[in-house]
Amino acid sequence: MDTIMEKRSGAKWGNRVGHVLYPLKLKLHDDNPLEYVYKANAVMNRKKASLGSYFSYYFGNFIINTFGIKLASLPTNTSFWFSNMPGPQEEITMFGYPVAYVGCSCYGQPMALFIHAITYADKLNFVISVDEHTISDPEQLCDDLEQSFELIKTAAMAKRCRAKQQ
Repeated sequence: MDTIMEKRSGAKWGNRVGHVLYPLKLKLHDDNPLEYVYKANAVMNRKKASLGSYFSYYFGNFIINTFGIKLASLPTNTSFWFSNMPGPQEEITMFGYPVAYVGCSCYGQPMALFIHAITYADKLNFVISVDEHTISDPEQLCDDLEQSFELIKTAAMAKRCRAKQQ
């Protein structure tokens, strides 16, 4: 860490944010919830391998540096935002105390729903921020998300059991 922190190390600090537009398709009655996960994973892998996220990063940087932050913040009609933040892969301590939970969120964005998925030491945590004027019952939303993950987990465990039996 000391080597990285030196002034002439050439290490890049800070967030590098690129955007990927993903069409969110909802399926209410599907026999296998894993099919939805497989299709979404395939689409996201294709989008991550494309130059779209790099283009959005450099274009956003160009707009901010050329015209300023006020012009860059004009297209803010996003209603749903999903963020995936990889955290430390091993448990960490701060000032000698073990860290039990890593969470982040944003405040003040003009979005109806903001979901952060954060991994930390083989744990996956979700932080959900909602606009209560748009989503009137955020507890129901959390219950629905929990039920969806339970369906996916059950389907994955059933598939694993079938694979072991064969």
